[in-house]
Amino acid sequence: MFKYEFAVLNVTQVKGKRIEGTRDYDLKVRVTRADEVVFDETIRVRKTLNGVFPEEEAISRKIKSPSLRKDLIQEIKTYMKKQKK
Repeated sequence: MFKYEFAVLNVTQVKGKRIEGTRDYDLKVRVTRADEVVFDETIRVRKTLNGVFPEEEAISRKIKSPSLRKDLIQEIKTYMKKQKK
């Protein structure tokens, strides 16, 4: 069983009329399995009115398992939807 830990490090308001209400988050992500660190990186996540879009490049580079990659992206999206900043 994997354990996911998230921490918001920085929030940046994106400026521009077309992308009003958009924020970029620097999110510290840590994934552990049986006290062994599988993934420990800072990911940039863009939250818009249309949804949550994490940068998948670092995730794809570090995690080779497609199922774990998909679960991690879903966990990030679920966590970010709860953020009010």
